[in-house]
Amino acid sequence: MTIPSAACDAGLRRKNKGTAFRPRFANAPCAEILLVFLLLVIPPAPAQADSDWDARALARALSPPLGLPPVTAEEKALLNRDLIQLGRRLFFDPRLSHKGDMSCATCHQSDQAYTQNALERSVGANGEQIRRNAPTVINAKYYERLFNDGRARSLETQFLSPLLAPEEMNNGTAETVVAKLAAIPRYVKAFRKVFGGAPDMGRLGTALGAFQRTLISGNSRFDRWKFGSDPK
Repeated sequence: MTIPSAACDAGLRRKNKGTAFRPRFANAPCAEILLVFLLLVIPPAPAQADSDWDARALARALSPPLGLPPVTAEEKALLNRDLIQLGRRLFFDPRLSHKGDMSCATCHQSDQAYTQNALERSVGANGEQIRRNAPTVINAKYYERLFNDGRARSLETQFLSPLLAPEEMNNGTAETVVAKLAAIPRYVKAFRKVFGGAPDMGRLGTALGAFQRTLISGNSRFDRWKFGSDPK
């Protein structure tokens, strides 16, 4: 199945065959055009958003725009506004890092199409550039493999690497992350409301994954030509 995404031309559409995903437009002139399109389609998610943002995100995820596959029954049963809201708050919270100064959004910046365009490589926990730049998470729910080297298989598990890596968020152990969440009353309450229990790594991954599953983009000019009725 072709993985749809907003595109400048048909050459941007490819099938993920289990190899590391690298967009063919990475060094092409249309990259800037694509970035502008993504920013227009997906409004940046503020760290402190009203409930309407999460409701709109849920609606977007359950009714994908033209060019994207229909939502699966499993995903439809998983997603709800409270889960998305919890995942959004976690995504933007720097307290999930060792020094309390980095969040997922530090590298996956919402105003830059959930990547980082100002730097060649992302900056990690020690103020030094890491090996690679952060790939966009827009439409990442459709990838069979994640990260530039394809080492992770789902949004619900890939978060472990940046949270624990010494050069990134540098938490050291999963127990450290769970202890941080358990010490924040607002998160204890939110996890209990959403999951019926205390924070743990599995629930953290589910919440972060749910938020990222709402970050989708379609209905590009190519989508309308390929899947719609626009002859142009």
